[in-house]
Amino acid sequence: MPLGLLVYALLVDRDIDPLQLFLVMVTGGVVGLGTLGYTLGKKEDQLGAQNLALRALSDRLAALSTTDPLTGIPNRRALDEHLADELARARRYGTPLAVVMVDLDHFKRFNDKYGHAAGDSVLRHVAQTLDAEKRRGDTVARYGGEEFVAILSHADAAAAQIWAERVRARLANTAVEVTDAVLRVTASFGIAAATSGDKAPASEDLLAAADRALYQAKAKGRNRVMVAPNESPTPPAAIRAGVAS
Repeated sequence: MPLGLLVYALLVDRDIDPLQLFLVMVTGGVVGLGTLGYTLGKKEDQLGAQNLALRALSDRLAALSTTDPLTGIPNRRALDEHLADELARARRYGTPLAVVMVDLDHFKRFNDKYGHAAGDSVLRHVAQTLDAEKRRGDTVARYGGEEFVAILSHADAAAAQIWAERVRARLANTAVEVTDAVLRVTASFGIAAATSGDKAPASEDLLAAADRALYQAKAKGRNRVMVAPNESPTPPAAIRAGVAS
């Protein structure tokens, strides 16, 4: 704008007052800079809002990729990540760590007799029960199908067995209401504990040991807790005390 006034004055052969020209130039510069600053500010606000939206979308996608859509608890991918982290921490600090594998008893019968919708309700009920029983720092995830896994940080085999017995009893004593039926659900539990220090096993070895213990529980009649053979079981009196608490 100041440059335009100057050109206009020259074209019409008009005398230019230096003071007036200075004031016009200053005023025009202030207005121009203000306009430019406002425009840049709006652009920055828009970019900031876009970055926040992209970050929120990224967080949502990350959460979806690690969450089981049916039960709302972490999925197998999240389990693998958490277990690797917890084992690394156990090795570093020499703290105990236990894995509990849970498998619903006769789950196929629920689906065959009452339908998959009822089976889904049972899975959600079990997931909610496990999630409600976990301690701060623990992770409960759906392993696949009707199997779940709990990672119990700072827990040895004895503590994990007490925890599993409490959850087993709660599941067995709680009814699940579905359409036209009230179901009783039981589950079998297999426990494996990591040795503290550098001898802590790899994730897959720990899960495999828990899985073997789980199948022992199935073979012995289901609706029970078994500990991997290399771990010492807790005396029954201690288990009952833990379940009662």
